[in-house]
Amino acid sequence: MRRDTQLWLAGSIVVAIAVASVVVINQRAQISDQRESLDQQSLLTAELKERSDEAARLRQQETNFALQLKALDAEQARNAASAAADQASQAASEQRAQERQRLEAQIQDLKVQRERLARQTACTQIQTGLRSAERNGDETQTKALQERWNATCTSG
Repeated sequence: MRRDTQLWLAGSIVVAIAVASVVVINQRAQISDQRESLDQQSLLTAELKERSDEAARLRQQETNFALQLKALDAEQARNAASAAADQASQAASEQRAQERQRLEAQIQDLKVQRERLARQTACTQIQTGLRSAERNGDETQTKALQERWNATCTSG
């Protein structure tokens, strides 16, 4: 029986080695699966980080574009205000030019009136002097005032 025991012991050892080999193979498979799972998680984490970075970059671009849009809107508003001011300025300038022409015409009319008044005053003085000279019988004075009257008061 000893031989049977030895055979049985040898068979048990072979079975134990086979079981241990199966356990080791299963553990290696589990380790390999875990490594593969970790690699997939690492890849997924890296991909998620890339997507997060891309989303942050896109948000930053959106913010930049929004700021540029606000700047363009502000510039357009300034340009519109400037154009309105230019139109108002041009209208005011045209109005000032018309006012200037009106004032120049009035000044010219006043000069003509003043010259006419001065001439009328001079003529009145000449006429008064002429009548006085005629009453006094001063022919020289009368003749001089008559010539002055003709030169000053009979033309235009």
